[in-house]
Amino acid sequence: MSPIRPFLFVATLSAILVILNGCGPSYPQTFPVSGTVRLAGQPVAGAAVVFTPDEGQQATGTTDKSGRFELSTFQLGDGALPGTHRVTVAKTTVDEDGKTVFLVPQKYGNLQTSQLTCDVREEMSPVQFDLVSEGNSEPEPEIKPSLPEETDSREGSQASGEKLGQE
Repeated sequence: MSPIRPFLFVATLSAILVILNGCGPSYPQTFPVSGTVRLAGQPVAGAAVVFTPDEGQQATGTTDKSGRFELSTFQLGDGALPGTHRVTVAKTTVDEDGKTVFLVPQKYGNLQTSQLTCDVREEMSPVQFDLVSEGNSEPEPEIKPSLPEETDSREGSQASGEKLGQE
C-alpha cells in the first residue's frame, strides 16, 4: 500500500467534516436573558414572557414555579437579540363557560399597553418584572380585630376597629 493513500483518505475525510460543519444554520448574535416575574409581590408560574425587538425575531420563555424564566430565540436558551425590546407577559386559563380568564392583568399581554421594556446587551444581570394588579373584581375581605364578648355600655365609647383606622 502506498503511503499516499492513507494521507488522501484522512485529507478527504477532514475536508468533508469541515464542509458539513459549516453547513449548519447561521443565526444572528444573541445574548442570554433570564429573570423573574412577580405579580403583587408573588412569583407568577406558567406565564409566557415575550421580548419583541424593533426588527428581527422575538424571544420567548415561560416562567417556572418561582417566577423565573430564560429566553430562547433560535435555539433553546440562546437568549435574545441585542437592543431594546418591548416585553409582554401573559397567563390565561379558560373557565367552565369557555371564557378566557386573565391570571395576569390583560394590559401586560398586549404590546400596545404593556409598557414593559428591556435593553438586551452582553453580560446583563437577570431582569425582574414586578407587575401590578388591576382593581380586583371581587371586594377584598375586610379584616376586623377580634372584640371581647362583653359589650361596653358606656356612652361615647369607640370600637377597637376604629382605633386601628377602620371605620
